[in-house]
Amino acid sequence: MTAAERPAAPWLASPEPWLALSARAAARGFGLRLRLPEDLSFLRALYRSTRAGEVAAAGLPSLAAAVFLNSQFDLQCRHFDAHYTLGGQRLILLEQQQPIGRIELWQNSIGTRPDLRLVDISLLPAWRGQGLGAELLAALQRTAAADGRSISLHVDKNNRAYRLYSRLGFRKVADAGASWRLEWRP
Repeated sequence: MTAAERPAAPWLASPEPWLALSARAAARGFGLRLRLPEDLSFLRALYRSTRAGEVAAAGLPSLAAAVFLNSQFDLQCRHFDAHYTLGGQRLILLEQQQPIGRIELWQNSIGTRPDLRLVDISLLPAWRGQGLGAELLAALQRTAAADGRSISLHVDKNNRAYRLYSRLGFRKVADAGASWRLEWRP
């Protein structure tokens, strides 16, 4: 049986996070859990933190910037709910049981090859640049490799995370205008 003919990975239907952080990260107090409805205000603040720089550069007054970021977050939620709910997992990264980031995943196929789409990965500003993104991606790579899946994602061309993805073995496979589609294969 080929990987494409296998049934969906059982961990995708699991009520528990299937992504396992390293023992080192767990010992430092980091963990993952499924996203809950009460995470919405955290997720809104997280989204705003990821876009604050570009909105500030646009010179919008603070009230207009807040309204814009809130509407963009609402649109992102509707898009993710419409396109990435079934066959995926939405996880919250925790430090000492406090939310500090998220990772959104979706089961996909590229042709006949099973794939995991990294829909979103975000960390609060205080946690960026400390290796947590690399830890999450390494956990994702271990999980995907164990199931014979590739990982795909889109990254904006001006996003500094592109360097991290390249370092971890992701390769450009398509130019989508403002972003690149990247893939990693086990």
